[in-house]
Amino acid sequence: MNKILVFLLTLLSCLFANSQELLNTSRYQLANIGLGSTVFMEDPLKSMEVAADNKVDRRFRLELVYDRNTHTDIVGSTNWRLTMNFKNTVTLQEEPLVVEFTPSGTSRYSSWADFKTTGQPLDYNMTWSVTQMVIEKYNGSAWVTATLSDIPIADIHLEAMAFNDRIVKLSTIAPKLSITNGNELNWTPVEGAVEYDVEWVFIHELDQFIYTTAQSPFDFKQGVRITTYKHRHVLDLVYPKGTLYFRVRPRGYVFRTGNKEVYSYNSWSYEKKSGSGNMSLTITADYEGKKNWQYNVAYAQNGLSSSSITYYDGSLRARQQLSQQKSTGQLLATASLYDYEGRSSVQYGYSF
Repeated sequence: MNKILVFLLTLLSCLFANSQELLNTSRYQLANIGLGSTVFMEDPLKSMEVAADNKVDRRFRLELVYDRNTHTDIVGSTNWRLTMNFKNTVTLQEEPLVVEFTPSGTSRYSSWADFKTTGQPLDYNMTWSVTQMVIEKYNGSAWVTATLSDIPIADIHLEAMAFNDRIVKLSTIAPKLSITNGNELNWTPVEGAVEYDVEWVFIHELDQFIYTTAQSPFDFKQGVRITTYKHRHVLDLVYPKGTLYFRVRPRGYVFRTGNKEVYSYNSWSYEKKSGSGNMSLTITADYEGKKNWQYNVAYAQNGLSSSSITYYDGSLRARQQLSQQKSTGQLLATASLYDYEGRSSVQYGYSF
């Protein structure tokens, strides 16, 4: 079978001397939260702050996201709306977050709100309570009350984030890597890191490669690199049998003579968070092993991507293609038909 992997990497890097730093994130699936539930977030580096060296303006954000990763909305065309109110239990600031699906084109895939702290020195965490949760569906003439079974709960999650504005010297402590949920690459936060360079390289099981050092996979083949302020990246595991190798390095500010700030980066880190050795992931089964396909992905800032996979018949004519924008979750499906002489005759598509 013919399998072609093409990675197009677009690095768009905008650096600001006093950029906002995302320090921590937590994800809550909709199935695990409801009316009366509480959500918690804290700045994990608060204990490392030295008052004389840090000027901190800390804030927190909640974002309700309809990510459509499992495309549960493809079957049927039910119109639905989810409204959730979140209240800060200390400042009592309350904000509504709304996501909805309307095939007419007015869908909202994400909704976020920022919450300010009290400004006190020990105010480095925040707790919210869900004070309202309203689920609605459109019956053709009006919005009516609905239940969880009427919305794609597997595709909806809440993300809590901790931000602050400060300039902190980039720590020399190396981040450590881990993989959760099968395809989510994570790395530990580093004090002073504004963003992270993340690289991975795929080595096919039939490649004549001998592993000698953590660097050797990246010397053997050019890897894929993204630059992101987050501490995780969801991988598209569209690969044949082989092994993925990973590394990460933090970027931030170091101080030179005269206390001048210089934007720099640390050495690459390959180490696992748990156990010994370096981070890798073995792919034990070919993706769509009985089909001919070609996968393309283009990466932009913060790991956002646009991907497509094309399937071919036995004579390597393109038959079907699926394209997705990760930032919106929009999926485009197209198909090609051929006449008896092998000429392209009909092409059609549908956007979800």
